[in-house]
Amino acid sequence: MNWYKVFYWMSIADNVKAVMLTLWIVFGIYFLIASFVALGAKESSNSYKNWLPGQKKVYFLFTTIFFFSITLWTFTPSKKDMMLIIAGGSVGNFLTTDSSSRALPADLTRYLHLKLNAELDDLGSETKRELGLQTKKEEFMDKVKEFSKEQLIDYLKRDTSFIK
Repeated sequence: MNWYKVFYWMSIADNVKAVMLTLWIVFGIYFLIASFVALGAKESSNSYKNWLPGQKKVYFLFTTIFFFSITLWTFTPSKKDMMLIIAGGSVGNFLTTDSSSRALPADLTRYLHLKLNAELDDLGSETKRELGLQTKKEEFMDKVKEFSKEQLIDYLKRDTSFIK
């Protein structure tokens, strides 16, 4: 496998994701405006009769582009996602196919586990939130950070799930 090509296509896919987001926003705004115009126009008015024949094909084309772009944006991974996929797949592939990896001493695996936990502890709270690695305590602290004293007391009376 040529890694230059992999990273090239990763950057291209990330740019495609950005373009799809832009298309989604632009055609989404058009979709909303055109839908409100179509719903607001009365059938007996001349504006509705003039709007529908001329804009019907354009409306359906833009609606199709809108839904196509949101689908592509959803299913195209970002660079970060692709790096996790490639790294995780490479590690998994190595561990399942390499015979020497099965003979790794338990001390080494414990050391790697502790080292990874230390690296995770060093991550910033925003990075942990993005990766979905926050503890319940950190999630709770993020939630109540902006509460006033009265709001915090009221929240603690209603929700006691963090006590467990």
